[in-house]
Amino acid sequence: MNKAVTTNGLVDITKPELFEQINFSIHDNFEDIRSSIEKISKSVKVGINFVCRKDYVERYRGTIIKFLQRHKDIELLLLTYKPVIGDYNQMIPPDEVYKMGKELADTGLSIAVDGMTCRMCLGNEEFCDIGSDGIVYPCSFVRISMGNITKQSFKEIWSKRPDELTCPFGDM
Repeated sequence: MNKAVTTNGLVDITKPELFEQINFSIHDNFEDIRSSIEKISKSVKVGINFVCRKDYVERYRGTIIKFLQRHKDIELLLLTYKPVIGDYNQMIPPDEVYKMGKELADTGLSIAVDGMTCRMCLGNEEFCDIGSDGIVYPCSFVRISMGNITKQSFKEIWSKRPDELTCPFGDM
């Protein structure tokens, strides 16, 4: 099992060596966490998760590309934005996110896209979301509790996860 964590980068990770990879989730905070990314990348593999929301892409695309051109060992994961607050005008269709990823990969950058972009959800197969209260969810959008890591082992919770899930954004 890959020991990875995703953070918003606004809180220092005191023991990065506990993880094989640390991903920084970029929403509207890239300038605030750029130095944290550079610092952590010296001791552990780092990735950037970038939510492809129209206003974020307009604001940060050039800045992040320049950053990645200087840090070739950092992979950029493009995530299709899911309009959980009903702001559908900010959504970039998954096929456009895929095209953006292909164009960036063709420039030599290390690029990946999420399952939603490829029209397949990997939640509950390879990923989960653990809340600050210890509750384990299949993903950050499917809020069905699978257990609580303060009351049982993660291995036990993971072994009993549901076989299938319905993503609320699966038809996007």
